[in-house]
Amino acid sequence: MKTRIARLILVILMLPTTVFADPAATVDFHVAPNGNDAWSGRSATIDAARGEGPLATLTAARDKIRLLKQRGPIGKPIRVLLRGGIYRIDEPIRFLPEDSGTREAPIVYAAWPGEKPIVSGGLPIAGWQKTDGPLWTTVIPAVEEGRWYFRQLFVDGGRRTPARTPNDDYFHTVGPGVDWQDKDAARRNVETKKSILCKPEDIAAIGNLDDDAVAVVYHSWTTSRHLVESLDADAALMRFTNPSEWPMGFFYSRSQRYFVEFARDGLDRPGEWHLDRATGVLAYYPLPGEDMTVVEAIAPGGTEELLRLEGNPSAGEFVEHLRFEGISFQHTDWKLARDETADGFGAAFMQTAAVHTLGARNCVFERCEIAHTGGYALWLNFGCKGNRVKQCHLQDLGAGGVRIGQCKISDVRVDGVRVEKTEGG
Repeated sequence: MKTRIARLILVILMLPTTVFADPAATVDFHVAPNGNDAWSGRSATIDAARGEGPLATLTAARDKIRLLKQRGPIGKPIRVLLRGGIYRIDEPIRFLPEDSGTREAPIVYAAWPGEKPIVSGGLPIAGWQKTDGPLWTTVIPAVEEGRWYFRQLFVDGGRRTPARTPNDDYFHTVGPGVDWQDKDAARRNVETKKSILCKPEDIAAIGNLDDDAVAVVYHSWTTSRHLVESLDADAALMRFTNPSEWPMGFFYSRSQRYFVEFARDGLDRPGEWHLDRATGVLAYYPLPGEDMTVVEAIAPGGTEELLRLEGNPSAGEFVEHLRFEGISFQHTDWKLARDETADGFGAAFMQTAAVHTLGARNCVFERCEIAHTGGYALWLNFGCKGNRVKQCHLQDLGAGGVRIGQCKISDVRVDGVRVEKTEGG
């Protein structure tokens, strides 16, 4: 059966598409993976003898445009062309009000025709070695030294499952770890939200738990994620470091579904993986047909956002008339705090997105891709108006696709949103 990939086309306050048919009508900069930020970026080809050629980063291109604008009004569009390849970053690329274009002279960051530039927050993982069993392992020094830890792994473009128990179904709790009777009192008592009672046979199936093991607990309306503090087999009690928003067993039934992940004893199925924080050993159970000598394995390097348009709406300062065309944004992190809640309706508690706009006006994202994220793909946050997201492919997301505005009801209103869906290209 052929898989149809549905492309999500969101058109927000429709505006005419800007087309620059004549290169002479624009000021061009060039960026390439083999470029150099010390060069001017005005040439697409490298001339080593003259020390001339494309820049290496979007940040450098942004800064070149800042300097150009400081000399006076430009009067015509600026175009930054990115050659295909991977641009790895460890912090978001930020555009401020001073980086704005104008209606007559927008600033465009676009893929070179026919090529795919990828802005990635991920790091490649190599050095895999076969063990005696089905697992392959590699040692990551940065993890062993305490400088890195991740909860997502992508192999050949696919998200892989952290070691999970049970593999397909769920366990069911006996009830909340702290018994309660009055709902109002229970909601005020944080201890009712930090433990569950387990069945003895489930505890045996779970086995030993690492310090980074996570329990995923299903409530009737939300799903909460918890770092496991302890598992007392005698008391059949699993305690968490962080609470849920709701008391355990609050909705309909005292028994809830749950499963455990990120525990080494659960690494028993193809496609699963486990990372040992203490030793830095990453273990992976390959899928059938995967050749670990040639696969591309990538994990988020730590940044939760890749691109930020940062206006200051309260001060009347906006990022305006920027366009991003044909660029892929991939691999963002999501960090699970040890003492904070991690659940909410529609993942609305999450405060990050791979592409995050605040106080952006008349900006365009066209034919872009956002993929392999720990949180949202795109957030049009407070103060955004007249922006357009067109023919963008949003896939493999840790939270939602497009978030508009805030969760709180206020006098800020979002108007004129049209969502269209087409099949194929």
